[in-house]
Amino acid sequence: MSEIIDSLAKVISPLISALAGLGGVWLGAWSTAKREIAREERDLSIDRAYLSAYLSVELEKFADGCLYVASDVGLDDNGSPAGENGERCPTTKYPQFLPAAVEGNWKSLSVEILDRVLSISYRVEQHKATVTAYSDFAFPPDYAEFFVARRYCFARLGLEIVTLIDDLRKEAGLPKADREIYEWSRENRLQNVYDEFKAKME
Repeated sequence: MSEIIDSLAKVISPLISALAGLGGVWLGAWSTAKREIAREERDLSIDRAYLSAYLSVELEKFADGCLYVASDVGLDDNGSPAGENGERCPTTKYPQFLPAAVEGNWKSLSVEILDRVLSISYRVEQHKATVTAYSDFAFPPDYAEFFVARRYCFARLGLEIVTLIDDLRKEAGLPKADREIYEWSRENRLQNVYDEFKAKME
């Protein structure tokens, strides 16, 4: 019996040592992989915060541009029609957003946020096409249908951009944008224009 035990010990002892060695190797590899994953997640979080901060500033400017269009009734600073022969004409240009000009790790953003950001330029073109369609039914001197469509579309887009900014900053762990909320704030003015023309446009 002792011989059998001795024989088993000779076999089991190296096996235990080998298993212990493999376990140590696996544990070391697992610890290294875990540290690497944590580092990558930390770097990604930093990249996301940096890009989101930069994007939110550009998007705030774009939302301001939407407000300018939504507030444009075709009058000059004196309250007179801005066009010739007493006709109204736009006094503001459509806002532009060029995501390619914003540097950063775009892969750090979620697919949902990324899709909303990258689709802004297309949304502008959609709204411009809608305004053009309504302009076919607009007549001088006020071109009422044209201005209703133009103001409504960009009030709606401006409100969407404000929501996007908030969602973008929330995802990145940034504080909510510090905006003054009062009667004549940008958000309230956009909302007022949107509410005024919603029934006519939808």
